Amino acid sequence: MKIAIVGAGLAGLRAAQLLEQSGNEVVIFEARDRVGGRLHTVQSSEGFYEGGGEWIDGDHHRLISLLKEFNLEPEPTDFYPGIVVSRGEVAPEDNPGDRATADFDGIDEAASAIAQRMPAEPWLDEDYADLDRKSLADWFDRQCTSDVGRWFVEAYYRSDEGEDTDQISLLSWLHFYRNYLAREVGEMSAARIPGGSQTLCQHIADGLQAEILYGKSLKSFETREDHVELWFEDEMVFADRAIITVPPPILAQIEWPVDQEFRRNQIAQINMARIIKVALEYKTAWWEQSDWSGRLLTDLPCQQVWIGGRHGANVLCAYICGEEAQMIAQSSDPAQRVQNAFAEIFPESSDHFIGGKVHAWLDDPYANGAFPFIKPGKFVTAWPGRAEPVGNVHFAGDWTAEWFGFMEGALESAERVNQEINNE
Repeated sequence: MKIAIVGAGLAGLRAAQLLEQSGNEVVIFEARDRVGGRLHTVQSSEGFYEGGGEWIDGDHHRLISLLKEFNLEPEPTDFYPGIVVSRGEVAPEDNPGDRATADFDGIDEAASAIAQRMPAEPWLDEDYADLDRKSLADWFDRQCTSDVGRWFVEAYYRSDEGEDTDQISLLSWLHFYRNYLAREVGEMSAARIPGGSQTLCQHIADGLQAEILYGKSLKSFETREDHVELWFEDEMVFADRAIITVPPPILAQIEWPVDQEFRRNQIAQINMARIIKVALEYKTAWWEQSDWSGRLLTDLPCQQVWIGGRHGANVLCAYICGEEAQMIAQSSDPAQRVQNAFAEIFPESSDHFIGGKVHAWLDDPYANGAFPFIKPGKFVTAWPGRAEPVGNVHFAGDWTAEWFGFMEGALESAERVNQEINNE
């Protein structure tokens, strides 16, 4: 069977690998000039850092198993606990103050209680479907008892979700919270991929028989009884089956079969988070002379910072989400603005600062954001059936998976489309 895959990110490459193992002929079409998609390992003056997806959680078993196929082991990180800086006050992340701790723990307890009793398909139950119309911020407002606690909860979960919490459906958040109920302490952001996230994609690509064609943006597709037709700018391609792995906003720009407008609009309700990642490069690793562990949460416009440089790169990565990310991305010098904010906490950093590079995923033409989220009122219509095939066209990517927004989700989706095609 000839299978065309659109997208050479982790989902597309893993799907190609699995399908080739079962004897299928695969060809991959990629809009960028590289593999990896939103996984983008960037070489610095020394070493490298991640411009895109970075973290492995301890319970991401598919990803850990795939690394072992290439004789790779996750590289542990030890940045926790970091520091929290709000209104000029500095506190350790694991003890941000009694009120902040009480509110944070209260959120976890309340979310766990709701998630544990939720039905498998909460969108079918009107009592739970009502939670879809509420935002995560609405719920945080009701649950938190102090201003400092409310800020800490927002800062923590905004960095986790990639968006301001007033943009996120409460029901969607609670649904995905179930992934964490059995999680042990220390499993979140526990490790990184040796050599870089994009390196894993390159390892997979190097082992494929499939040809990867770059600079190929899908413009439209049409399903026929015994094949699919894919139109790119300069050619039309025939295949027995197709797998489309691009993010939902990009799918919405593609012309679908006229009788599938409902499905197109359904998927378009899944958004991509407004995120910029700013790599701040320094002459020396000045932080090694301090007692800072390498992780920071703050109310300043650098939001979250960690040691991003590896193998000798003197790089800190600032991770900025939501409305503030959009404002900074539109400023005249985003990297300097972020460095200036960071220097309010660590003034000595300015003496070592060389420059910065901005990875504005919110402006990326092939992604329109960093990873998926669902707005209030959209989960009950967007989530059920989001990954169902349209004729002989299948859909994969982190946005289709229960491990929503993770590399683990991309791999989960690849396994699903492999089963869909091979079981037909």
